[in-house]
Amino acid sequence: MAAETHITLEAVTTSLEETWSRLERVLARIGPVLSAGPDAGGWTPRQLLSHLIGAWQRVPVHAGFYLAGAKDVPIQLHDPYWLKEWETAPFESFLLAFRAAYDSNKAFLRQLDPAMLSRRARTPFGESSLGELLIGSYTGHVGNFHLPQLEAFLVQ
Repeated sequence: MAAETHITLEAVTTSLEETWSRLERVLARIGPVLSAGPDAGGWTPRQLLSHLIGAWQRVPVHAGFYLAGAKDVPIQLHDPYWLKEWETAPFESFLLAFRAAYDSNKAFLRQLDPAMLSRRARTPFGESSLGELLIGSYTGHVGNFHLPQLEAFLVQ
């Protein structure tokens, strides 16, 4: 996104809420295929859910680099953020962890100074503002990239 793009806290919150709403509809149906085999990219539903939960848990960590004025924000890519418990965890464990990640992001956004959204830093994706990173995390990464990947397990 261009440097002159102005992102509001309302836009970031809407991004989180809209992605959560879409995600809830998929989560309501994913339980029966939780232990399905890997997709064409090699991810199982368990690994994908772990990755999505972990990604949202890390949003405040990444934001902290912006808030501290860091020039670079390290972001670990393509990691399933796997916990040993995920191997046998019931679907309810994934659902509870995802709700906790969502709730913590809502709390984080409520506390965020809107003026900080324009802070810029370098990420593995290039330079971006904090607002761009947040919308990219909620809508781009989870909502537009991985949510369709998760939905694909429902039609296999």
